[in-house]
Amino acid sequence: MYKALIVATAATLAVQGCAPQSTTPTVTAQEANEGKASTCTASAVDLAASAPATISMTNDGWCGPTVTEKDGSAFALGLVTARPVHGHVLIHTVAGRTRVEYTPDGRYIGPDAFTVALRPRMQGAPDAKVQFAVTVTAGANVAAPEPVRQAPAPRKSTTPARRSRN
Repeated sequence: MYKALIVATAATLAVQGCAPQSTTPTVTAQEANEGKASTCTASAVDLAASAPATISMTNDGWCGPTVTEKDGSAFALGLVTARPVHGHVLIHTVAGRTRVEYTPDGRYIGPDAFTVALRPRMQGAPDAKVQFAVTVTAGANVAAPEPVRQAPAPRKSTTPARRSRN
């Protein structure tokens, strides 16, 4: 009797060990916003619009909108099709939505732009292409860019020249 119980328990544990485990980490609201710029305003992304989505931010973190498919789910994949010149883009899923984050290069102030393609979960559906226009201003805790300095002129030697004996 004990032998049958041990075999049944081992079989149950083996099946549970093979069961698919959730790979989606639990993220708190604070963790989801960690590193966000102190000023971050992103327009709603209209997948049918021809005008670019906009991001206005300070250069002390990342900023970006979230977007979903028509059914409210995250896109299957996000691809950067035109890279920004003065920063980088991260596309990932946060709380069941696709988030497109832009982070400017350190101390960068000015305009930037990039384009992404968001691939729907339904196979065969066309990618949603979204252009972004970014405006970056100085953050409170970011030092202003250092001015470009010109190299100093070569100094003249104050040591008298030696004469050679010939």
